[in-house]
Amino acid sequence: MNRRFLFEFLHDNWYLAAAFVVCVVLVVYKAATPNPEQPPALVATRQAVSNTRTSSQTENTYENQIKKDALQTINAHRKRLDAQTNPEEAPVLLAAMGNLYRNKLSDYRQAAFCYERIIQDYPESPQCTDAFLGLATCYEQMGEVLKCNETLWKMMKAYPETSQEYAYARAKLEGRTP
Repeated sequence: MNRRFLFEFLHDNWYLAAAFVVCVVLVVYKAATPNPEQPPALVATRQAVSNTRTSSQTENTYENQIKKDALQTINAHRKRLDAQTNPEEAPVLLAAMGNLYRNKLSDYRQAAFCYERIIQDYPESPQCTDAFLGLATCYEQMGEVLKCNETLWKMMKAYPETSQEYAYARAKLEGRTP
């Protein structure tokens, strides 16, 4: 009886069975082929997983690749900065280096150095606001509360009282999270 019921069901609902088979095939195909929009490091990570590596080994490989790429980019920026072909490019390069040190390498001292240079050497550049914010964040991450507060005070002095920058720094100093 069960067999006959199954055959009748499949005969009457053949399109459901076909849809189920198509879905299974798509899932298997998607899992087996890398996505061309993914960065090469992620594709390499997926291949590493398929080579029976453990997930922690794969994560380390991926993280190491990210750090390696960040260091290569920082070195390229440093070379361009040393060449000084375009002085307007310097604060942009310093900001990029600071962001890479802070966000990809978690090297807050080096990031703070880059941000400090922007604030001191290029106070009129558009990157100065982000440099103040990045510098305060670095000091906060390093547990240097006094330097963080000092940076926020400098930010308040650098911008008019009606500006968003001033309001942010003041709120942060008062312990309110803007």
